[in-house]
Amino acid sequence: MTDQLWKSIDEYTDLLQMLAEGDRVLAAFSGGADSVCLMRYLLYKKEQMDICLTAVHLNHMIRGPEADRDESFVREFCLEHGLQLVSEARNVKEYAKTHHCSEEEAGRHLRYQLFEETARRLDCNKIAVAHNRDDQAETLLFRMARGTGLQGMGGIRPVSGAYIRPLLHTGKKEILAMLEALGQPYVEDSSNRSTDYTRNHVRHRILPELVKVNEQAASHISELADKLQETWDYLDGKLGWLYEEKIEILPDNDLLFRKAAYEGLAPYEQGEMLRRMLFQAAGRKKDIRAVHIDQLQELMEGPAGRRLSLPYGLTAIREPEGLRLGKSGKITVDKDQDEGICFPLPGLPVMNGDPVVLEIPERDMTFSFRTLPNKDPDFFKNNCSRYFDYDNIKDRLCIRTRQPGDYFVMDGQGRHKSLRRFFIDEKIPADRRDRILLLAEGSHILWVVGYRISEAYKISDSTSRVFTADILGGEKNGR
Repeated sequence: MTDQLWKSIDEYTDLLQMLAEGDRVLAAFSGGADSVCLMRYLLYKKEQMDICLTAVHLNHMIRGPEADRDESFVREFCLEHGLQLVSEARNVKEYAKTHHCSEEEAGRHLRYQLFEETARRLDCNKIAVAHNRDDQAETLLFRMARGTGLQGMGGIRPVSGAYIRPLLHTGKKEILAMLEALGQPYVEDSSNRSTDYTRNHVRHRILPELVKVNEQAASHISELADKLQETWDYLDGKLGWLYEEKIEILPDNDLLFRKAAYEGLAPYEQGEMLRRMLFQAAGRKKDIRAVHIDQLQELMEGPAGRRLSLPYGLTAIREPEGLRLGKSGKITVDKDQDEGICFPLPGLPVMNGDPVVLEIPERDMTFSFRTLPNKDPDFFKNNCSRYFDYDNIKDRLCIRTRQPGDYFVMDGQGRHKSLRRFFIDEKIPADRRDRILLLAEGSHILWVVGYRISEAYKISDSTSRVFTADILGGEKNGR
């Protein structure tokens, strides 16, 4: 009976060659239904083939006694089945606060950090996690709502490096039916029922509505993810060859995309080449977004001589022959080209309140900047000053005039508005737009001087440090 119970999972894992003789498998074990099902399946496989199995559990320290209950359940299960267990407690709330991220993001980071640290220490070559078919459907819906490309629409990979996901083609109802057939108890995480978390909102409200349209909705979405993964794998290889052909690496390691090569490509290929340039120049993919690709396309299609600041200290400049991207000093525009007066954040005082004064003689203007602790809310009500959440500032700040791709966040929902559209909506004459000064972090405008600030940098109750900006003299209100 047990063999029949696991037949569909066996077919899936065998097809993708997830497990092999001699594997040392580290299995994520929360104690919930999915992870218990995964553990029971791996115990079955351990009887069928020569694999070493170890469980790993993270106590998130969020749910108090309930979290301790989960850990006790996991310990008793492993003791009953003779499994080695690695269990640690890590403070998710504290990590989220320190790193300015959501508890969802913090929990995920700490889980995978523990998995990988433990796998290295115990010399495990596989890490098994319990994502199922419903998780896959939720992931696609979540990414669609948040915004993603073709690669992101492939969803969760069944095999990704050392990670394997044996249950990815198994639905939640099937998992619960398997546990019932085995008479196997599990624990329930009460936070999974809360819609305060974004993914739970998709799980409990959006996906059930789609199931009303078609009861196989989760299965069909999962199948779509499989097809999109295949499509992306095919395109990825083709685009890799194209990138090697079209993008030049210069002697100083800057990247050059010639205008003639750019114009010979389809729009999708153009965007992909620019995206891969950013990944290569930055050395990472985190925080590279669609808006940055749009900015590079706008720069490439504009006149020579313009430049753009990007994440990770990257600068792009439109040279006569094409677009150049990198960190070398050769693409830094001289001050006499009137592209902006920049100052680095590390040069600012953090807590002592002493001002940093920046003079702009050609405008007969003087700015004063300082950083203060957010202790007295009434202090930050001076209409002559502008206040920003210092901890939301991640890169170099500049006082400059407009550049291609400039934007700001217009509301609390994070919606963007281009600077160009802002000028149009505010009915600012075209001949004045190039003189308006901006406080900018890359292409994100903190402050259109004399007008408004970005919602993304506004101070709130959670703000710990406030960055203040004042105009001490010169052109009235910065206009």
